Order: sequence, then structure tokens, then C-alpha cells
Amino acid sequence: VHFLRRHMESIKQERLPIDFEIVFPELLYEAELLKLDLPYHLPWLEQIRCGRQKTLSKICRESFHTDATPFLYSLEGLQEIIDWKRIMNLQSPDGSFLNSPSSTACVFIKTGDIKSLDYLTNTLNKFGNFVPCMYPLDILERLWTVDVVQRLGIDRHFKEEIKVALDYAY
Repeated sequence: VHFLRRHMESIKQERLPIDFEIVFPELLYEAELLKLDLPYHLPWLEQIRCGRQKTLSKICRESFHTDATPFLYSLEGLQEIIDWKRIMNLQSPDGSFLNSPSSTACVFIKTGDIKSLDYLTNTLNKFGNFVPCMYPLDILERLWTVDVVQRLGIDRHFKEEIKVALDYAY
């Protein structure tokens, strides 16, 4: 709360990633439900909320439950529109949702799913008192490498390596 109070004004001057505008208003809503003393009605916060609504209005909400879209990284910001039973179809074999501890924790809180809890427990056991924003960490690097190789137009020389990286990510 102290950090937010100190930095909320400086946040408005930054260019914010789309997942911030999806998640932050929802987290503020949760904070308000907990009766935390924060400035909830600043004009720039209303701009973020409007941006969130605009973004969400452009998206087919059905895809949240049928496709592994990047919005799976932001489930904690989509709580009011997620069907928690249907979202389970997108769970990875390791129990995570796109390898995102925060999204997986949100699913666990909403569903009590044991596979989600196992993923979170294993991640905490590996890192101790914190978890990275994505785990396993190497998935992002593998997919980024595939993307770069394809963009360079040299992917035909790396077919087997690309298949191994994509199979690993899958």
C-alpha cells in the first residue's frame, strides 16, 4: 500500500503494457473490497479502466475458454468474465496456465484445483520465497529463438531444432 501510494502518480506517465491495463484495475478493485486506503478515483486511473473496457470489448470472450491466448497470462485481471470450469481445459500438463504462476494462483484460488496447487508448490520449492513471472523460464527463450530464426528466414536450416523447441513448449 505504501509503495502504491508513493508511486501511483508516476505510473500515469509511463507507457503501460496491455496486461497492466487489464490486471491493475482488477487488483485495485480487490484492494477496495479489502478496504485498503488507496486513491481509487484518480482521473488517470479512470483512463486505465476505460482502456481496459475498450480492449476487452474488442476481444471475443469465448476465446478465453477455448484458445491459449496471451490473456491467459492475465487471468487475475479477468476474474469477472472467466468461466472457471471451462478455463480448466487450457491447463498445461504441469498444472500451470501458460507457465504463469500468478494466473495459476488465481485459478487455484477460484477452483481449488490440486494440479494448480502442485505446480505452485513445486515452483515455490524451487525458488524459495518468490516465483518468477514465468516458470519454467526457458520456454520464453526457446520460443523467442524460434521466432527470431523464422523472422530471419533461415528456419529451413533449423527444422529439427525448431520442432524440439516447439514440442518442449507444447
